[in-house]
Amino acid sequence: MKLNISNKTQRLLILSGVIGPVLFFTLLTILGLMWNGYNPMTTGMSEIGAVDSPFKDIMNYLGFSLYHRNIKKKGFLLLSLK
Repeated sequence: MKLNISNKTQRLLILSGVIGPVLFFTLLTILGLMWNGYNPMTTGMSEIGAVDSPFKDIMNYLGFSLYHRNIKKKGFLLLSLK
């Protein structure tokens, strides 16, 4: 099944696929360094967004929700499943 998407949309998808993970792991690294006592070797990265995390609001909005909302809004989620 061929999807009809414009060249602009294709470029945006490719750019999102490259930049998104870089921004996500940059945010994880910065927040992990700011959290005194956080050890990425013994603590999962999802703990940065957990209820008892000092950075839960930042991580949950910038790291998880904003990315998901953008994908859902643009309909890219359906494209990635095909």
